[in-house]
Amino acid sequence: MISKRNIKGSETMSAILLVVNGDVKKEHLVMEMSRAGFVIGVDGGTNIIHALGYTPDLIVGDLDSIREDVLEACRKKGVRILRYPAEKDETDLQLAIEEAMKLNPRMITCVGIFGDRPDHTLANLQLMQVPAKAGIHVRCPFDGGILYVIDSKLDLKGSPGDTVSLLPITEMVSGITLTGFKYSLTDGEMVPGIPLGISNVMESERAHIEINSGILLVFHLQKVTSE
Repeated sequence: MISKRNIKGSETMSAILLVVNGDVKKEHLVMEMSRAGFVIGVDGGTNIIHALGYTPDLIVGDLDSIREDVLEACRKKGVRILRYPAEKDETDLQLAIEEAMKLNPRMITCVGIFGDRPDHTLANLQLMQVPAKAGIHVRCPFDGGILYVIDSKLDLKGSPGDTVSLLPITEMVSGITLTGFKYSLTDGEMVPGIPLGISNVMESERAHIEINSGILLVFHLQKVTSE
């Protein structure tokens, strides 16, 4: 049973959690809520937070998908709400990222960026480069793994046999060095449209990725082992 509590009042803003109204695994969200110093409900993502007995620190969006009873419950608890017009240039997640970055976090975790709308998913992935370019660590847990968005280096912890796919999200990613993988690389380059980094494999429990320029999406698909 998940105890009901409000995250507000945490001592640190170093880790901010954004909950989007996409595919969210309960276990992932519970774990991420326990780690977060500040939680933002991105419109309908607040419904998911509320269903688990939690309350966000901030709600952002045009509020077209949050349930009215959830919105009212958050109002009664004094949650700050930033409501925007339905007709706007920015997506709700874009606005939430902008608010998160104002707090100068060390890390932003986004849960629920993948869903039934491939156009929304692609837009969400493109948005991940915004905080990454500002030097903020970005991670996005999903069912079966974690997406990291990097602008310099990443130490991966996993299991031998884990699949790791690398996709450039900028015009070019250069100076790519991979160690601890089946397919190593030294000072390489990747560009969109040539999926050179798909389906690499970790050879041990640790692997290292380093780049000199650009933004790289790193999909770590964790190997499922049977008992």
